[in-house]
Amino acid sequence: MCRKTKRMPLIPARQNRSRWKAAIPFIGMLVLFLIVIGFMTDLWFGFPLLLSARSWTTWLFGILALGVLYFLGEGGSEWLRERNKVSHSLWKRVWNLTLLLGFVGAIAVIVMVVIRIAQRP
Repeated sequence: MCRKTKRMPLIPARQNRSRWKAAIPFIGMLVLFLIVIGFMTDLWFGFPLLLSARSWTTWLFGILALGVLYFLGEGGSEWLRERNKVSHSLWKRVWNLTLLLGFVGAIAVIVMVVIRIAQRP
């Protein structure tokens, strides 16, 4: 009597996970990171959202918007700063500085609008 035994591989076969199941932890960490950055930005401004938001969901969406705007501002200013070279002529460097200041001003205005929308009427 010879029994056939099932051989088990030493390394289990890799199970295919769907893209959504693989993306959910990444999206969750990204949202959590945006909330932390937005909360730090709200702290830096003196908690205008936390103290006067209409509801908790409004506060949470406002915090997420602040986090997104923070990263948009960081990325845009870094892109504009990389374009500025010491070897460029003066007018080109002044133009890059003007673009950078305009970009910072636009982000600041958008942040103020987000805070104003989230506050109680």
